[in-house]
Amino acid sequence: MDTITKVAVVYPNPAVIAVGDTMCFGSSKKLNLNVLNPSSGSTYLWTPAEDLNNAAIPNPVATPFETRLYRVIETDTATGCTGFAEVTGLVVKRIGLEDWDTTIVIGDFATLPVYGDSVYRFKWTPETYLTCVDCFYPKAQPLEDITYDLVVTDVYGCFVDPFKFEIIVKPETFVKLPSAFTPNGDNKNDKVYVKGWGIKELLEYKVFNRWGQEIFSTDDINEGWDGTFKGQKQNSDVYVYKVRVLTWKDEEKYVEGYINLLY
Repeated sequence: MDTITKVAVVYPNPAVIAVGDTMCFGSSKKLNLNVLNPSSGSTYLWTPAEDLNNAAIPNPVATPFETRLYRVIETDTATGCTGFAEVTGLVVKRIGLEDWDTTIVIGDFATLPVYGDSVYRFKWTPETYLTCVDCFYPKAQPLEDITYDLVVTDVYGCFVDPFKFEIIVKPETFVKLPSAFTPNGDNKNDKVYVKGWGIKELLEYKVFNRWGQEIFSTDDINEGWDGTFKGQKQNSDVYVYKVRVLTWKDEEKYVEGYINLLY
C-alpha cells in the first residue's frame, strides 16, 4: 500500500461588471458599452458584433437600429476561466400611434389603443371619464362627445408626439328581452336577463303569470329569471314581463312584453 497527495487548484471565474447605454433613434449619438472592471490579464469578446466598432475590447461603441441585448465574455488568459455579463443597448423610437376615433352608445366603454414600452410617458387632456392616465389601453366612459389630446414623451427626452382620440356618444337607450327561453339545465338560454344599451340602472324587473301573479322580481341587472317560482319549475306558458330602467340622462324608461317558457 502507498499514499499520494495532490493539490487541486480551482481558479475563480472572472466577475464581469458591465453597463449598457441609451440613444434616440435617428440621432448622431452612439451607444457606449463598458466593462466597469476590466483586467489587463483578460481578453474580451462582445456579441452580436455586427454593430460594434471593435468586439474585442472592454468598451466598444455600438450603432444599432433597434434595441439589442449584448453579451460580453471575459477570458482570463492565465487560467482560461471565463465569465460573462449581459447589457442592453436601448434605442428609443417614436411610439408609433395614430389618431383614432370611434362611436359608442352612452354608458358603454371605449378602449383606447394606447400602448408602448415602459420608457414612454402619457399626458391626457382632459382626464375626464378615463379609468387611468398612465396605463396602456385605458378605458373611457364619456356621457357626451369628447376629444382627448394625448402627448407622448419618453423618459430620455427623445420625442414629443401629439395624438387625438375622438369618441362620438349616441344618447340612446334600448331595452331588450328574448321572446322565449328554455330553462332545461343545458346552460344555454336557461335564464332571462334584461339586456340593452344605454342602461344606467335597472330599477325594476318583474315577471307575471297568466293570472297576474308576480312570480319574479329583481333590481339587479345581473340576475335573470330561471323559470321557477319559490323553487318550483313553472309550466310551459306565456309570461308577462315589466321592466323599468334609469337612462344615463337620469330619465326612467318603461318596457313590457311577453316571453314564452319552453321545455
